[in-house]
Amino acid sequence: MSLNRRVSVKLYLLILLISVPVIIFWILGRHISETRSCDKEVRFSHHQEERLVDRAASSVHETNTKTILYWTKMWESDNMDFGDGDIFASCAVWKCVATNNRTALNVQDFDMIIFHALDIKANDLPQQRSPHQRYVFLNLETQVFHPIPDNQIYRNFFNWTMTYRRDSTLMRPYGVVKVTDLMEYVPPHIPVTWRNVSEGTIPEETRRKVQGKTKMVSWFVSNCFTSSKREVYVQALKQHIPVDIFGDCGSLKCDQEETDCFEMVERDYYFYLAMENSLCRDYITEKAFKFLRYNVVPVVYGAADYASVLPPGSYIDIQDFSSPEALADYLWVVSQNPERYLNFFKWKNYYNVELRPEHYTVCKLCKKLHEVAQSPMIIDDIYGWWTTDQCLREPSFQGIP
Repeated sequence: MSLNRRVSVKLYLLILLISVPVIIFWILGRHISETRSCDKEVRFSHHQEERLVDRAASSVHETNTKTILYWTKMWESDNMDFGDGDIFASCAVWKCVATNNRTALNVQDFDMIIFHALDIKANDLPQQRSPHQRYVFLNLETQVFHPIPDNQIYRNFFNWTMTYRRDSTLMRPYGVVKVTDLMEYVPPHIPVTWRNVSEGTIPEETRRKVQGKTKMVSWFVSNCFTSSKREVYVQALKQHIPVDIFGDCGSLKCDQEETDCFEMVERDYYFYLAMENSLCRDYITEKAFKFLRYNVVPVVYGAADYASVLPPGSYIDIQDFSSPEALADYLWVVSQNPERYLNFFKWKNYYNVELRPEHYTVCKLCKKLHEVAQSPMIIDDIYGWWTTDQCLREPSFQGIP
């Protein structure tokens, strides 16, 4: 073998001996890094409890962090549907932690304890209580559809309320409106001054979508017999205008993903019926908010003050019409006049809609906990506050015998 060839072989072997360990260490390093990353993700869901432990290790008076305990579930949710992880991290006031671990602190040391009204058990309540604590009554259902009992637990027990009602201590709405250029919420709990949306422009994409519509009214519904009698109104409306009913109460089905079904409505229909099952004060569920995010006009029915919650010119309220026939006539006229129909989307130049705004609620919660220092008052009768003169149980419609 020539000298040059022997040198080349030795050089090759030397390079191989150096590179193999480097490659092995690189692979091991990647593995360790990924493992640590996974460990971090696993621990993140316990991050708040770690902060609670840190607080428990120090005096309650040596930290500004406010602690919140979920005493009950909310239906199947262990976290009141607020989400996992550090839910306050992006709030302006963020020094709060929440957990469902009753032993993370002594129960009397939590700043707030939240109880879902429909999951409370009289034989499972905190045994100790401090004057500084806030006990919170949480309920997003109406007394008509999911009534709470007239129980002693609803008297002289709670300090704050968290419901869909605007007079709650902490309002938890199904949807909120935001001012687009300011990225600020339109407070649903106080009187609002809306911008003049009549000067808004209509994007060409919206015009194209509207031109493809061929059907009048759609409705997705599974509860066929309601206290609001919405089904009675729809049957009368159907005598004057086509209404396509999807779900358990109709003959049509949409077996696709929810988003696909909504896009189908946006593509094909001019209007969507956003009708509540209960006529209760301030009760506006996600029905209207969902379709405001699409290029379709919701036709609303409920006992809420829609004008103070939904953007101007974004919806049609059946209670503005003398009869189902009058509403049908109006829907026909609007659908046949493209510019008139497009006016219902001018508000989108100024506002947008956020569905299930849990971030809105938790940030308000944390901020309020930090604002109040004095011992809270106890509400003497939550049951009366929740049930008295809140819901209309026997509605009557104009123009329907």
